[in-house]
Amino acid sequence: MKIQGQTGAVQSAARRLLDLASGSTSSGGEETTNTDGDELSLSPVARGKQAARTAELLQWNAEPLEVADMRRDYEQKLAGLESRLQVKFTKAGIETSPPFQLQTDAEGKVRVAGDHPQKAQIEQLFVDEPSLRDDFVEVNAKADFLRAADEAMAFQRAYAEDPEGAVQRFSYLFDSGRKPTFQLSVSGDKYDAGFQENRGTTVSRAAA
Repeated sequence: MKIQGQTGAVQSAARRLLDLASGSTSSGGEETTNTDGDELSLSPVARGKQAARTAELLQWNAEPLEVADMRRDYEQKLAGLESRLQVKFTKAGIETSPPFQLQTDAEGKVRVAGDHPQKAQIEQLFVDEPSLRDDFVEVNAKADFLRAADEAMAFQRAYAEDPEGAVQRFSYLFDSGRKPTFQLSVSGDKYDAGFQENRGTTVSRAAA
């Protein structure tokens, strides 16, 4: 499978980058910086890591129709989850004002991010009804896939036109500490799915 618009030149670039990565990661050192923390140059190891990540992005394969189908399925699953949550919250007497955010933790449990007077009660709903938790985790997984696909395809299109510019423009994709967290924000009868970036910004709406 290939991403629509992906050229042989881009594929060749991916192979060359993988060769560069394998030949660079055995050297020592990381980034060279000045006293202000500005990057001056990349060591062989850092260049190798950048090359490996670039190749990974260029080699992302997904048929456009496959992604479109996944997006439609995601939107349907999300709408169903939101409707189900609205009913559950109403029956359980859970106040959705003040608003709160739902996320999945490392153990796959649904948690309320931050403080809410009924935080424990909200989280217990997902424990008492495993199928509700499963629905949330499924939506989370689909949103993660679509986010990664959208980022990779956007990078590929930019790289085909201007490799150096693409790497600079999409520099956040090369941050090994970047771990976007899917969250569903609940405020009254409104639901908004998005990603909480570890840099403190929220990207919403998810997989739009």
